[in-house]
Amino acid sequence: MKAIIHLTDFSAVAQDAYAYALAVSRHLGAELHVVHIYDRPYASIAYQGGLSAVIDAAMEERIRAEL
Repeated sequence: MKAIIHLTDFSAVAQDAYAYALAVSRHLGAELHVVHIYDRPYASIAYQGGLSAVIDAAMEERIRAEL
């Protein structure tokens, strides 16, 4: 196995799954890829004029802090 993909929502259960995925990847010498996908909690058409980019940047910063 060359790579393991861990999908996360940053919940407590996902953190436990991450610890397991990390241990398995180390044991196998595999790469571990962590993936988080979020859905915008707003209708992007309502945010014209660059505000959408500001909100996206803030959301990305929050997600990176969770990592």
